[in-house]
Amino acid sequence: MKRKKPLKRTGGLKPGEGMKRSPLAQQSSKRKAETTTRTNLRKEVLERDGYTCQAKHIQEGPECWGPLEVDEIVSRARRPGGHLDPENCQVLCRGHNRYKEDDPEWALRHGLARNSWDV
Repeated sequence: MKRKKPLKRTGGLKPGEGMKRSPLAQQSSKRKAETTTRTNLRKEVLERDGYTCQAKHIQEGPECWGPLEVDEIVSRARRPGGHLDPENCQVLCRGHNRYKEDDPEWALRHGLARNSWDV
């Protein structure tokens, strides 16, 4: 199906008048503050855990590999704001973090994850 006439612009603009556009913000002020807080938290947790993977002593599962990541013990979905709480964060290498996501039962058995903060 082909249009016979072009679409008409409605909205009260006079002919020759362009739409005023303002540039989009790169990040909202709320997100910017959260990013700064998360960066500081990452440094704090890395120093607290001695820049070592918390799962390196576990015999079962993969070996340590990849960069260190700050991971949440209780997921953000189950504990809103938990990614900004140092007590809910731990340092894991990328290998153990991915394995934790792939095998949640393994993570629960070894204390790398919890279903709720109240446990």
